[in-house]
Amino acid sequence: VRAALVKATGTVKTLVIWAQSLNKEQLRINSLAERMLEELKTGEAVRRHSEARAEQLRRHLGQFTSRGNRVVLVIDEAHRIPLPTLRALRDFLEFTFALRQGLVSLILVGQTELEDRLNRVPQLWQRCRKVRMSKPTTKEAEMLVARAFEEEGFDADDSAVRAVARAKAAPSSPWSPTRALRQLA
Repeated sequence: VRAALVKATGTVKTLVIWAQSLNKEQLRINSLAERMLEELKTGEAVRRHSEARAEQLRRHLGQFTSRGNRVVLVIDEAHRIPLPTLRALRDFLEFTFALRQGLVSLILVGQTELEDRLNRVPQLWQRCRKVRMSKPTTKEAEMLVARAFEEEGFDADDSAVRAVARAKAAPSSPWSPTRALRQLA
């Protein structure tokens, strides 16, 4: 889990907790709550019992947000999270403190299977704003490829960028400009 405290003059402080490095297939709500408490830097030992830990998290989230701060939990590869964990995430959204709701915002990022999984957890699915990303246009793909080439240190002309943007990477493996170049060779 990575976190960043962002504070620009005149804006609200936001604690962003990225849950992208965790093993999603084994992600349990208790371990996620522990990590959130660590990122909130409470200075308090994490409670051992799950109900006490949930109450501790609710209290600290409430105190943090009552000072004008926000907490956003971002889970990448969310389509891999076990259903019991998805069901338990709903509880985070229901936390209240001093008559205030919405102590934590949740962003789930995943492949199309995420929608199927969330359909099996209607209590969470109904609380979600759905955003579906479409494939990038040819121009967007070319811009992404050009930026990736630049980040990788490749000096590519426009025709190479267009060729790689149109090359299809295997759907089961991540795309990279290096692999795309090898496919073209």
